[in-house]
Amino acid sequence: MNNKMLGNTIKKLRTENRLSRSKLAELIGVNIVCVKKWETCKECPSITLVPLLAQLLDKTADSVLFLYYYDFVIGGGNA
Repeated sequence: MNNKMLGNTIKKLRTENRLSRSKLAELIGVNIVCVKKWETCKECPSITLVPLLAQLLDKTADSVLFLYYYDFVIGGGNA
């Protein structure tokens, strides 16, 4: 199974919040390549970034953690 839920959700919420990849990267303190890799499910964000990522995307940390867990811990994505 290859759902890519977290990456798709990051991209969807980023665009809904009118943030460019570069702006989101700047606000989080990573480079734009990291955000691109998250959105394409080539890598997952560090678990330590989840609260900030959730805040910037106007979601609860719990909702982002659920997607993180689903995609990268139980194998729903491409980690």
